[in-house]
Amino acid sequence: MGLRDVLLFLIIFGGVPFMLRWPWVGIMYWVWFGLMNPQEMTFGAGRTFPFAALIAGATLAGVLVSPRQIRLKPSREMVVLLMLAGWMTMTTFFALNPDGAWPAWERAMKVLLMTFVATFVISTKRQLQIFVAAIALSVGYFGVKGGIFTFRTGGAQTVFGGGGFLSENNSTGLAILMAIPLVWYFFLQTTRRSMKWALAISVVLCAAAVLGTQSRGAFLAVSAMALFLVLKSPRRLPLAIALVCVASALIFFMPQRWDQRMQTIQTYEQDGSAMGRINAWKMLTRLAIDRPLVGGGFECYTPETYARYGSGIESDLVAHSIYFQILGEHGWVALLMFLTLWYFTWRRASAIIGISAERPDLKWARQLAAMLQASLIGYLVGGAFLNLANWDMPYYLLVAVVVTHDIVRRQIERTRPEAAPAVQPDPAPGTFMPLGSSDPIAEAPRLARRE
Repeated sequence: MGLRDVLLFLIIFGGVPFMLRWPWVGIMYWVWFGLMNPQEMTFGAGRTFPFAALIAGATLAGVLVSPRQIRLKPSREMVVLLMLAGWMTMTTFFALNPDGAWPAWERAMKVLLMTFVATFVISTKRQLQIFVAAIALSVGYFGVKGGIFTFRTGGAQTVFGGGGFLSENNSTGLAILMAIPLVWYFFLQTTRRSMKWALAISVVLCAAAVLGTQSRGAFLAVSAMALFLVLKSPRRLPLAIALVCVASALIFFMPQRWDQRMQTIQTYEQDGSAMGRINAWKMLTRLAIDRPLVGGGFECYTPETYARYGSGIESDLVAHSIYFQILGEHGWVALLMFLTLWYFTWRRASAIIGISAERPDLKWARQLAAMLQASLIGYLVGGAFLNLANWDMPYYLLVAVVVTHDIVRRQIERTRPEAAPAVQPDPAPGTFMPLGSSDPIAEAPRLARRE
């Protein structure tokens, strides 16, 4: 057993008592382990030991031991997510490839289960910011390391992640891209000059790493994210100039091979990889039309499925898109739930921004919600070309949005004059708030316009 293995065992087992006492600590371990995959950096027993099961078990046991630390946060997002989990379970019974479907179902349900647990046990601003920092650091590590590697090699070699969902360049590029706004959030929060410099350099290195992954999907996503940040910024022109200067310098640094690969976005008909994606999307659409309610189930990408629903053109046996992945695996209803989930998440983040616009004490929440939206832009655009519908990082963003909303609500209640009417509670599970609802968070954008 090497030194890295011993260190990993000490870190995990040393944290178990804290997970049992404070379940939110277990969530931080879960995020770190799921995104960074530290076991992949070991060479002995640490590579095969079931650390994830130990962390999950200790965290769930902590929830049972300390139930008072749980704060239920019923919201439309959690209701839709629960419905989606139930629908995925139902479709798995009708899967075309049951031998592969049930292990994939187990992996997906672990992610969703810990998403619910994280939402319930994270309740304070401090816990929330540590949670966001755990996400940013776990992925930002590969961004800083990949950025240094890109500069050192002149962009001639491809940047990869640390295993798991980040085992190939496209998913690595998207993950690092989604971490950049979270790193920038802490840049906005800190007042220490040295920390600001460190975070700013980290952002530049992460941006270089995204380019170093040679991922065309990540390149499209970073373009969409940059446009969103410029449109939402109160200082659009300075930000636009800064982004153009940094992007131009980084792109100029990249070799001609990178430029040629990005140009294939415009000539996708001549690119075998791009056409393989389109063929996969067509196959999954035909599958969903034939089986509209249940789809093909998890891991339906078998030669038999492609022979039945494909066009006879050789293609990779994956979905190549979060949207077509949900559609092909679980049908049209699941796709509607999936889209609704992220629509509600986006609306809640926008409402947080609106309600905190004139509240200096909630400036942190406004900035965090905006950065979470920027990360979601990256996922929703870049994920259109990747098989990442069951990836845990976007669900962590969902947790951050829901918890931020809850903290903001409670802070508003504490500062509201006693004579004023109390803040209405969040809708009960299964209740969808109509337009014109009395929820102050949902009403924030309209009230701001009226003022």
